[in-house]
Amino acid sequence: MQNLLNQSAFVLESIPEAVVGIDVHENIIIFNKAAEQLYGKSAAEVIGRRYSDVFHFSRLEDSLLLRTLYAGEELRRKELTWSSFLQKEVYFLCSTSRIFDVQGKLIGAIILLQDLTLQRKYEDSIEQAKLLATVSELAAGTAHEIRNPLTTVKGFLQLMAAKPDRDPDELEWIKLMIQEVDHVNSVISNFLLLSKPKPQEIKVLDLNLLLRDLLPLVTNQCLLMDISLETEIMLQPALVEGDANQIKQVILNLVNNALQAMPDGGKLSLSSRLSPTENFVEIMIKDTGVGIPTENLGKLFMPFFSTKPNGTGLGLTIACRIVRDLGGRIEVTSEINQGTCFVIKLPVIS
Repeated sequence: MQNLLNQSAFVLESIPEAVVGIDVHENIIIFNKAAEQLYGKSAAEVIGRRYSDVFHFSRLEDSLLLRTLYAGEELRRKELTWSSFLQKEVYFLCSTSRIFDVQGKLIGAIILLQDLTLQRKYEDSIEQAKLLATVSELAAGTAHEIRNPLTTVKGFLQLMAAKPDRDPDELEWIKLMIQEVDHVNSVISNFLLLSKPKPQEIKVLDLNLLLRDLLPLVTNQCLLMDISLETEIMLQPALVEGDANQIKQVILNLVNNALQAMPDGGKLSLSSRLSPTENFVEIMIKDTGVGIPTENLGKLFMPFFSTKPNGTGLGLTIACRIVRDLGGRIEVTSEINQGTCFVIKLPVIS
């Protein structure tokens, strides 16, 4: 019997799904390793405590497990999206069940949570890649057709601006039109980057050295905007393969976004580290700005999505493509009125 119990405990600790069980008094009796990782709490600190005390549910209906225990509302592989853990959106496949003894007496309830976040991110990245391919085809087919007449328009505007004795008000209007033409040309240039990216000059480079090279520029930007800068860059080299100029473009794009999210000042954190779980080096760009609504996080890298009044919605799309072409990825977490953290992950050369 003891061997059977030991085997059951071993299986419970080995499965990748988070399992939490309670008795009829709401005391936690099961809390496996996957649950520890999910909730950020150890079994030692929660076993024997009331479930509602540990997780602080204000209402019975907020807890799937307690609803299963008291109302018999059992779930079978139901997909859920939560944003309360780890300050980011997490996707789960959830099942709950009541527990009965051999006499049929209710003795507790159990919840099983399978993390689908990585799978969902993979599916989203596939959809994003399809959309990006469609946009790229559109860009390749139309960008030059739009740019050629714009060049003509700008040329005539410049001739009009150069005319002697031009009325000052008219001259201001002409200059404004030239600025707008330049803005459209900038959007077209981004279109062309999507359809036909610049070939990357791949070299082995030290990502930490590259970060330190950018510090004077970032420091000046922070001073101008009354934003404090905190850095924690690794001393040892972090070697990656990539195009230094394009990686700088990605970092500065994210830094500028962070600064713009703090119009009234704040703190920008720029740091690097080796990933504790993967063979990646991570660059973290964190601000204390307005934050990004949860419903927008999944759209950030999609073409033409922008929260800025004059944004083209292509900057993050291009940044994502540059990093992805190097075998890396960009991750983001955010909390309203608390700030946002972008993490650039690139494969490190051993």
